[in-house]
Amino acid sequence: MGIFYCPKGGIMNKTKSISLNNVVKIGILSALAFILMFFQVPIPIAPPFMRVDLADVPALVGGFAMGPWAGVAIQLVKNILNLTKTQTVGVGELSNFIVGASFVFVAASIYKNKKTKKTAIFALFCGVIAMTAIATLSNAFVVFPAYGKAMGVDLNAFAGQVPGNPLVRSYVSLMLFSIVPFNIVKGTAAAFVTDLIYKRVSPILKLK
Repeated sequence: MGIFYCPKGGIMNKTKSISLNNVVKIGILSALAFILMFFQVPIPIAPPFMRVDLADVPALVGGFAMGPWAGVAIQLVKNILNLTKTQTVGVGELSNFIVGASFVFVAASIYKNKKTKKTAIFALFCGVIAMTAIATLSNAFVVFPAYGKAMGVDLNAFAGQVPGNPLVRSYVSLMLFSIVPFNIVKGTAAAFVTDLIYKRVSPILKLK
């Protein structure tokens, strides 16, 4: 019977240790994601305040290794940290969290059920689609209206900020021909890098 003996509080202490371990990993990945937000690349199809970065990669890696809610937590902490240098009175951070959380949650939720290379690619593809859909809807009805109101900018004026995209002539076309392709490009870049590095870094994240 001795092999079934567990010291009092042993299971609880182990659970606390695992939880603390994950909190530390989430903190490190959040800090890395925050740093990656400084390295942004503008693309001519989108307004100048929308830029491509790889800050979703740490959240995707964390979500794949520790579960979807860990990935969402990384996105949340990353954007809370970014509030210290916000230029959009918090609206940009809200948008980034909504879009990034949907990307990570969908991808990590699919991947956790069957952790194979094919599933990872399919999960990332679904994450990009979900991200693009949520980004378009949230930007159209929440983020851009809130940002326009905060900055005193008419919604149709945003279309004039994309001179490099001749398809954008109104607020609706801005959403369809700027926001949609922008998020596909950004999501695909993050998905590609995640697929490239995940298996290399996952052993470190899975250490207890």
